[in-house]
Amino acid sequence: MNNVFTVIGTSWDFYKSQSVLRAVLFWLLMIPLTLLLATGDIFVEETLSRDYTMAGILEGSQSAMPLIGFLFIQVALGIVMLWGIACVLLVGKRLMQTRAGRTRTSFSIVRKEAGHFVGNLFLTDILRTCFTFFWSLLLIVPGIIYFVRTFFYAIAIVCEGKGYREALRHSKDVVQGHTTVALLHLAGTAGAIFLPLAVIDGFVIELVLRTLPDLVRLTYLTSAYLYSLGIVIFMLSTVSLYSQLKKLPS
Repeated sequence: MNNVFTVIGTSWDFYKSQSVLRAVLFWLLMIPLTLLLATGDIFVEETLSRDYTMAGILEGSQSAMPLIGFLFIQVALGIVMLWGIACVLLVGKRLMQTRAGRTRTSFSIVRKEAGHFVGNLFLTDILRTCFTFFWSLLLIVPGIIYFVRTFFYAIAIVCEGKGYREALRHSKDVVQGHTTVALLHLAGTAGAIFLPLAVIDGFVIELVLRTLPDLVRLTYLTSAYLYSLGIVIFMLSTVSLYSQLKKLPS
């Protein structure tokens, strides 16, 4: 097994060699994430200014439409981002092959092909969340184990054509016997990628608040770009990790 930083370095080099991933990052990850951040803040501000509460909705004194509209927007933007993740995995599938050089695949082709997996990914994620919750009701540890073992379901769907429970079972089969290794690598990769990005994001926001507070909403763009880049590199890293786990003896 390659160490975390080797995997991240390989994923970064792969990202730089695939121009289509930059289009995916901008249109299907950064833009919807920016809107998610903006609408979230707007909804919170409206809620505080109008003393909008769930109790008021239940009592009938306040309309539920703002909450329904907010949830609809959040889900819709989340599905768009799921589409972007499917695109990243579809391109990242080449990391599972012997040679993963530059390709000339267009954004429109990748977007169209990845669109076929969005419904499968969405429903399987709901199914996995339910199973994880039920396992967690017994004890926390079984829930964590199930979460780790089924983590690679999205790769099984996009890269190997699995569907729903088959994808969950396939991910479990690959991780079976290597749960601790998978957990440590996933946690290490996530920490190595997102902790530095969080520090940079916090620094940028604090700098803007201290110098140009009127432009603080522009930090939605910088935050969205940083975390979208992190998502791309993390998903590519999970493809590499999945490929290595498949080669380990069961």
